[in-house]
Amino acid sequence: MVTTPPAAGAREELDVRDLRVADDVARLLGAEYVAKLRRGPAPARARCVICQVAEDLATTTMTVLVAPSVDNARVMFAHPRCAPSGLLPPGPGPLAGQLRTRTAIYGLALTVDGGPPVWVVETDIAVHRDTAGGEVVDELLATLLGLGFALVPVLDGPVLAGLPVLTGWTARLTGGGHDLLVADGGGEAIYDGGIGDVPAGWLGALVTGRRLALLATSMTGLAAADPVAGLVQAARDGRLAGGLVPAGRARSHRA
Repeated sequence: MVTTPPAAGAREELDVRDLRVADDVARLLGAEYVAKLRRGPAPARARCVICQVAEDLATTTMTVLVAPSVDNARVMFAHPRCAPSGLLPPGPGPLAGQLRTRTAIYGLALTVDGGPPVWVVETDIAVHRDTAGGEVVDELLATLLGLGFALVPVLDGPVLAGLPVLTGWTARLTGGGHDLLVADGGGEAIYDGGIGDVPAGWLGALVTGRRLALLATSMTGLAAADPVAGLVQAARDGRLAGGLVPAGRARSHRA
């Protein structure tokens, strides 16, 4: 059984999100991808690339921007008042440290029977590239696998417990146990923010078990009414990756 934090209350969602997509953006992304963005539920939230304010896509009008490069396209969002939909100047392709760009905007605590406590990080961008053979590759997923993550085919306790240990990575409770800092092997923060409401027993399991199953994906819909459904689908689609991270409370520093 997968347990999520207590629900904050149901919300009314639009059948189709109000996303403004310019013709050149639509041609680049393709009609199917644009329809998927408008249909949802992923991404449930997006951060404006101009003013950096995160919004609920079910209730807020946003424009879609794309930054193409030689072999990939980065999808981003903005308020209509901040920027119209369009193609941005080409930029460099994603680097091995893509996760360090701090695009992760949403985290969610889960407990899965028989497995370690889970923290899921979702990014608000999707980067894809076309291979020479015409295959579309999820650049974020490829980066994660290169960093030592493994694909998570199902939300199952033993499967999560058997994920590879991410060498050098750490997860520390900070702010009196109200915040979580996840850092990679180089000490760069991957997630640094509040944990909000967590399932019963999650904190105790993290402190006593001293490990965390870190899952990562993009544009899955963690803020949706049923985030587990989005994660289950991401796992089925091969879009969910994870690894085990040593965890505990941050050490207090005394003068």
